[in-house]
Amino acid sequence: MAVLVTYVIGAVLATQHVLGALTMMGMNIDFGVWAHTTLHDLFGMFATYAPLIGVAFMLALPVVLLVCRGHPEWRRLGYAVGFFAAIIVMHLIMPLVLNVNPVAATRLFSGLLQQGLAGAVGGYVFFLLGRSAALEADAEAA
Repeated sequence: MAVLVTYVIGAVLATQHVLGALTMMGMNIDFGVWAHTTLHDLFGMFATYAPLIGVAFMLALPVVLLVCRGHPEWRRLGYAVGFFAAIIVMHLIMPLVLNVNPVAATRLFSGLLQQGLAGAVGGYVFFLLGRSAALEADAEAA
């Protein structure tokens, strides 16, 4: 669920970032084009971007758990910061490895930050879902 939430937020923000840049250059983009482009990107980016987010989160998870070991009160912030960092690092490494920046919005700091914030929301969702599962397990044990 964390990957899906991060993906949806990230894909929508990336599209809006690019369309916003086009309007700042003087292009007139009507609502229909905005909506169509957003939906197109939302479905079109899934096969490549969602798995990359999943890999970034899988790599970040052991680090977050290690940092938060013995401090469960840090987990809420730890997941958000850890997954934020995972998305930022992923976008910084991809151009080095692939020699291309697959998410155009991340070429600018503001777009990179938006993607990181999408990762932070995903981390918080991960925390909430894990917390819910832990509470249910505790309730069943009692």
